[in-house]
This record gives sequence, structure tokens and C-alpha cells, in this order.
Amino acid sequence: MQDDKWDDLIDSLEMKFGKVDRKHRSTITTDDVGHEIKNDEEWIEFESPLGKMKLIRVTRPMIIDKKFHYTHTGGSKGKVEYVLSDTELSHKVTLYQWNNIKQDWQEMELPSGELKF
Repeated sequence: MQDDKWDDLIDSLEMKFGKVDRKHRSTITTDDVGHEIKNDEEWIEFESPLGKMKLIRVTRPMIIDKKFHYTHTGGSKGKVEYVLSDTELSHKVTLYQWNNIKQDWQEMELPSGELKF
């Protein structure tokens, strides 16, 4: 989901459900070889007729290739190196619903794979 569509979605959620809490954080992960991968997470929380909802968007560099480094030593496992794009980004959007019984967020499965509010 591109930036302009993400902003349009947030605007439509604010119009339909009122106040929307918006948060952002950046994390850095590493692959098996030690290359750093920067992830930007942005999430919004809002109250809907279904209850408390959270929408998370993760943005990271697009993976162009995976390189597998194998070892022939017994008991050792191979390593995976990711080749990342310098210019292209990938975005993943996930919707969660608050579960009062478990007191935790539960991922919602969307049948069509699209978010429609």
C-alpha cells in the first residue's frame, strides 16, 4: 500500500470512526550473514462496531534475491543472505482485533485480501 493510499485510508477511518491513535517506530533486523535491514512500522488503533482494532503497516526494502550459504560440516546449518533494493520498498498491511478473552491482539483473516472500510 503506497503512502498516498495509506493516508487516504487513515482519513476515511477518522471520518467513519472518530479519533484514531497513530504511532510509528523504526527497527533494525539482521539476516544470517549480518546485513542490517531497516523496518518502519506504523500502526493505528481505533474503535469500530467490531470493537478495538489495530492496523499495522510495515515498510522495508524490497528483497531482490536470496543467497544461500551452505556448509558441509555436520551439525551446522546454512545461512541466508538477502539482497535488498536501494530504491524500491515493500509494504505489508495487517489488521488486528482486540480479543477480550485472551487480552491480546488477534490477526483478522480477510477473505478477499483487501481492506475495505
